[in-house]
Amino acid sequence: MNEYVVKGDNKLTVGIGWDAKKVDLKKKIKIAIDNIMSATSEDTYDLNLAAIVEHNDGSDPELVFWGHKYSRSDSVVLKGDDRTGQKEGIDEEMRIYLDRGENVGRIILFLYIYNGNLHKQCLAEVDNVFALIKCKHTEKVYVREDAIFKACEDAKHNNCYVFGEVLHNGDEWVVRERSQFLPYDKSEDIFEYYTSRHYVPEDDD
Repeated sequence: MNEYVVKGDNKLTVGIGWDAKKVDLKKKIKIAIDNIMSATSEDTYDLNLAAIVEHNDGSDPELVFWGHKYSRSDSVVLKGDDRTGQKEGIDEEMRIYLDRGENVGRIILFLYIYNGNLHKQCLAEVDNVFALIKCKHTEKVYVREDAIFKACEDAKHNNCYVFGEVLHNGDEWVVRERSQFLPYDKSEDIFEYYTSRHYVPEDDD
């Protein structure tokens, strides 16, 4: 996987986007009610952006997601939770403040369809999904994934996609591409997968 040294910026923007599911007026009303009631629906795709933050001091890793939007050091901040994909461009955004991450060792970045398994959904069904990692000020894009969600067979059977890592290597910050589909539809399950003994990191080669 490709990796890039971050230069000229101390803030990264991580974003995901997708298109809302096309439905008739009756279902649009149902979706609006579901949103008020904080319920998911088979009539929408509720994609979420999340991160696992690992620390250099051996302390427990932490999960940043819609239910816990700030890491302990405020180095990773989720800006909000979009449940429909109706915005233009980026629907959910995360900010990574490199100058606050002295104790951060690695940040694993992923997206997933919340309750996708419950509603028998998969990433291949969702139109115009993308994930990106870029510098906040220079707008330099390090990672952008989009075509894989339609082109890869794994997208037809999974609800989660791990698309990148941010590594703290001495005085350097490095963005590394990742490409891994997982069957989970809850951030807590993905966190458990990565922090359990079942996960074996990929070789750097």
